[in-house]
Amino acid sequence: MWIAAGVTEAIVASTGAPAESVHVLINEGSDDRYAAGGVMLRPAMQQRAGQGPRNRRSAPLSHGRVGAHSCV
Repeated sequence: MWIAAGVTEAIVASTGAPAESVHVLINEGSDDRYAAGGVMLRPAMQQRAGQGPRNRRSAPLSHGRVGAHSCV
């Protein structure tokens, strides 16, 4: 998990906390439950690509939310 290592490094550098006390939580969501600027992501992407509805059996795009804190 490259993102977890990067987040950990940033928190260690900015707080001085030991790396083992940094906890990184990753919560992923699919593109059919994600909106930016009030626009749902999946329909916007389909419109830009000129596509119709996606095949629901294909793997959805994933967008993550990362939260981290230090237990010092």
